[in-house]
Amino acid sequence: MLQAVISQLLLPRHDKPGRVAAFEIMINTPSVAALIRDNKTFRINSDIQTGAKYGMVTLDGFLMEKYSQGLISREEVVTKSQDPITVQAKLQEYELARAMGTGGKGGGSARRDRRRHRSADLCRITIPIHCWRSSRSAT
Repeated sequence: MLQAVISQLLLPRHDKPGRVAAFEIMINTPSVAALIRDNKTFRINSDIQTGAKYGMVTLDGFLMEKYSQGLISREEVVTKSQDPITVQAKLQEYELARAMGTGGKGGGSARRDRRRHRSADLCRITIPIHCWRSSRSAT
């Protein structure tokens, strides 16, 4: 039985040479299983967004987190996101808050000014996990 799916992107780092991994994690909850069974897979992203308490993470949320830490560029966030329009709006909101000094985490201009290391390939790996055990499981 499918327990979880982890999708990984390897992106060029913005702050120094190398790559940083970005993940999307979907746990097979009863709700996700019902969406798959009913062929309503277009709604799975919504369940991933609301499933943080189960350890689920959306790719777009993870990309935004890595951008706010100064690890990846704005361009990478937009081009690799699943919903570029929504992500661009969130980026504008984040950057405005940071410019006004009311929000944002680190990642100052020194990081942005460093030369970006470019790597040739983007790697995306999707791995179904068949024997994942939740920390909520009874022992």
